[in-house]
Amino acid sequence: MANVDNGKGEKVSRQAPLNQDYDIDADIKRLKRSSYVLIILLVVLVVAFFILMILSLSGSFESWNTTNVPAIVKVVKPSKETVTVYREPGMEAGVIGQVLISDRLYEVKRVPGFVRVEWGNNRSGWVEASSVKSKAEDLSTFWNLTAPALDVVLKIEIYQQDILIAGQVLNKAERPIRNVSLTIYFLDAKRQAIGTELVNVATQGEMAPGASVPFNVVGKGLVNRCSYVAWELMDFESTHAAPTTAEAPAAAATPAPHH
Repeated sequence: MANVDNGKGEKVSRQAPLNQDYDIDADIKRLKRSSYVLIILLVVLVVAFFILMILSLSGSFESWNTTNVPAIVKVVKPSKETVTVYREPGMEAGVIGQVLISDRLYEVKRVPGFVRVEWGNNRSGWVEASSVKSKAEDLSTFWNLTAPALDVVLKIEIYQQDILIAGQVLNKAERPIRNVSLTIYFLDAKRQAIGTELVNVATQGEMAPGASVPFNVVGKGLVNRCSYVAWELMDFESTHAAPTTAEAPAAAATPAPHH
């Protein structure tokens, strides 16, 4: 608005001409475009939020961002015809079933007096430590050695699509040991073997008491397919002659290992 003289000495107001219709329309159009962009961004953010929530709840988000490192387990077996399986490590815990001497068990964890084992398809529980044993213990008994005479330590690393295993065989016996063989099993989520590797150590010399021998194994292309790496000691020899029936009647009942 502007005040002007009307020629009679009176001041009257006059409205300025509207000459910015085009600019107002342009501003309205820009505002609309900005609103559309903000709405689209908001929709994208909301959708992304719900997708991430669903993935995190299902565990998929973790699997996308981290590589599955297999768990390390040891192959054991029942030491008698049937073994009771408990829900927790204690005889007062609830019984959840039994395993048979023919069942293949995988030792996952050991606490005083009890061992957590897995077997079959997604079955697990606790058994008394004295009710399961490994081949290493059988062989230790045969050679009249303190059981277990050998132990195996594994370290797993992932490189691209391969599983790299750096292992060591430890001689825990009181005498030298040689010609050690063990098997590494690559197992899927259902504990089915998807690969095996046979390892031989101390074939050219003896392992002194307390000594260790390193070895390496590669599971090519098994990343995210392999859920467990299991190991089983298959055979070894002691420099001491195998005991006779007269010397060790208990050991004589155990079949001699095949070499």
